[in-house]
Amino acid sequence: MNVSNEQLQRTAAHEGFVATAYKDGSSGGVQKYSIGYGHQIQANEPSLYTETITKEKGLSLLNGDMQNVVRYVNQNSKKSLNQGQADSLFDFGFNCGVGALGNVITVLNEQGYGAVPAKMALYNKWQPTPGKYEVNPDLVVRRQENIDVWNGVFKKKVHS
Repeated sequence: MNVSNEQLQRTAAHEGFVATAYKDGSSGGVQKYSIGYGHQIQANEPSLYTETITKEKGLSLLNGDMQNVVRYVNQNSKKSLNQGQADSLFDFGFNCGVGALGNVITVLNEQGYGAVPAKMALYNKWQPTPGKYEVNPDLVVRRQENIDVWNGVFKKKVHS
């Protein structure tokens, strides 16, 4: 299973496009930078720190990043998935990371398809300051979209 173009467009719309590198948190005291549709610049991509990219290049980077999530879902899900269910997991995993995705896939594998939406809905918070979590309205919307795509009822068309 691979991410559909429609889902790639939905993920891009949620992430938003930035043509130049921007600060995107830190890890172990090291500043991280991203570009495009949330692509975290890697050590082997030094030109991206100074480059201005097109939306097409941003989509290419997003698709490449999404392949890590696709592999994770394909390797860890013990259930057959239709395209909507897979797309839902792909966007969820891209947004929340494979740790959270692993929790959802565990629920899928152990409790079945019907338990997935409730588990996904729990991932609607962000951490504005260390130790403080708050419900984020944008994440509430994104989780509902993940659930609607999972359930096959998402109807909003994406415009590029």
